[in-house]
Amino acid sequence: MNQWSNIYRHDIAKFGSVRNFVLHRINYKKRLVKAIYKYANRSGRILEIGCGSGASLAFLGLLGYWVSGIDSDHDMIKIVKEITSFFKNRVDLRTGDLMKIPDDMGSFDLIFSNGALEHFPDDKIAKIIEHCLSMSRTLIFSIPTDYFSDEQKIYGDERFLSVKYWKKIIKTSNVKCLESFGFYFENKFIETIYNLIGGSFPIKPPFIGFVLRN
Repeated sequence: MNQWSNIYRHDIAKFGSVRNFVLHRINYKKRLVKAIYKYANRSGRILEIGCGSGASLAFLGLLGYWVSGIDSDHDMIKIVKEITSFFKNRVDLRTGDLMKIPDDMGSFDLIFSNGALEHFPDDKIAKIIEHCLSMSRTLIFSIPTDYFSDEQKIYGDERFLSVKYWKKIIKTSNVKCLESFGFYFENKFIETIYNLIGGSFPIKPPFIGFVLRN
């Protein structure tokens, strides 16, 4: 069992049940889920790249979406299967490279990721964006920002970049950014104000999300 699967299994045990764990995960990233709900067709096909624990897929499956996930970590795919089966979700899961989504998975209404792209260098991020938008009309991704310090790295290779730097990467990808949003603020009032005024509030969001299209 690797470091990430250990972390998630510990969290599931800490919250007492798979249900409580999923509700906790969805609560902290509900702004991301709200964006997915806004831009995806109600019965559309959704793919999560770097699907982690699968909590998002389990919840979106309950909302009626056809969900799929891909992750390079075989142990994590095992956890996703356990969590999605708990909610009796139909889900197509693959172990593989985020930059090489299998053609037989077909096309998607929306592709999303949370806490995945910060592990890649700029050029690979641009390629992942391009690849995803060749298979989907919309890409939504969220990542931790430079609100966090290097001491808070879990995996070791996370890049805690500024919102400005992420916007620069997106600009070089030659895609349209329809919307950006911040979340995981300790103060929910600050989070609401930050998003209402389009991110110009003079505070660093812990996580930033972007909605992209060609």
